[in-house]
Amino acid sequence: MKYYAYIILTVLLIACKGNIKMLQPEEFYAEVQTNNGVLVDVRTPEEYNQYFIDGAINIDYNSDNFITEANKNLNKGSKIYVYCLKGIRSENAAQKLNELGYKNVVSLSGGIDAWTKANLPLIMPEKEVKNALVSNEAKSDLKKYTLKEFESIINSKKLVFVDFNATWCGPCKVMQPFVDKIKEERADEVTVLSIDSDVNPELAAKYKIDVLPTIILFKKGKTLHRTIGGKTEEELNELINKYK
Repeated sequence: MKYYAYIILTVLLIACKGNIKMLQPEEFYAEVQTNNGVLVDVRTPEEYNQYFIDGAINIDYNSDNFITEANKNLNKGSKIYVYCLKGIRSENAAQKLNELGYKNVVSLSGGIDAWTKANLPLIMPEKEVKNALVSNEAKSDLKKYTLKEFESIINSKKLVFVDFNATWCGPCKVMQPFVDKIKEERADEVTVLSIDSDVNPELAAKYKIDVLPTIILFKKGKTLHRTIGGKTEEELNELINKYK
């Protein structure tokens, strides 16, 4: 009996974590939209400048000035929403803020990775937005692949990187400049295809594309890897390096 009581107490302590609340992306999004709290991106400025959640200010958790910037920009009586890439830094930042007297802190569970997999919207700096829009205009002009044409491409001995996307998909727009860059700079190593799922519904159905973006790596017609949700440029390159 004491053992079960100990387990229950441990679970409760982990779940509570002071006054810090952990929310899944959809819940986090709903609260941010309806509450008057402050949204804080605790990633580095370099990460923040690639893409961020609308309305977020940037206070780098790993910066020596984190506490100073937090006290300058945040009110201890306000509700604070924090997020990072995978949820680790934001949880640590939330704990630190709690110790500093910020008693109403909410952290995004899973970070931007989970957010993009849930197909929730992101904002890009103006330069990236323009790049993404240009890429999406080009995608809308892509021909409709027949299954035979597509299979002839993925049967190549070279690695084939296929990005299933759509022009209306926010995470797809964020990732598209990275895909374009890889297509241009690594053409000798990998064949890159951007497949608009709306233009190619038969392919989307054939490969069971339920979440956008979906990335599939092929070689000699075999699926080597499949992943969903937006990825950073570094993550895409690491994926290619693993399977090339």
